Amino acid sequence: MGVDFLSVVILLVIAAIPVFFFWRLVFRKNQSKARKRIITVLLTVVTIPILYFLLIFGWVETVQYYPNRDFDENAWKADSDRRYEYTHDLIKRKLLIGKTRAQVEYVLGKNSDTSQTEFYYYIGFRPEITGIDPSTLIINLRNGKVDTVIEYDK
Repeated sequence: MGVDFLSVVILLVIAAIPVFFFWRLVFRKNQSKARKRIITVLLTVVTIPILYFLLIFGWVETVQYYPNRDFDENAWKADSDRRYEYTHDLIKRKLLIGKTRAQVEYVLGKNSDTSQTEFYYYIGFRPEITGIDPSTLIINLRNGKVDTVIEYDK
């Protein structure tokens, strides 16, 4: 789903029309006709790419936004597809550090993917433009207790 060059140019030309008239309105007085036209065209040429960038950047930030919520054990267990909203708090406050496997499974629920030294929790698809794989919470054990908790985003 790529954007071709021609459609970008057409979009920029369409956007340039109201911007041109805006600058023309701003510089309508105290300027000669030729000077006003040059200033208006130059400002339009400079303004349009900046506006285009700001619109694209704003759209990307809006699409990728998700809230970071305080960890809630019931909400974590109820909606596995939105667990990514709770992982920041879970990691930042070190809520699992020092707990045993049984204690972690009591708080987070059972998981299906484990080994002796680490286990994983599916946390859902984080809103991202390139997010085609789900994110995972990886819990590492050392001497039977949680040593590190990291969020793996593929």
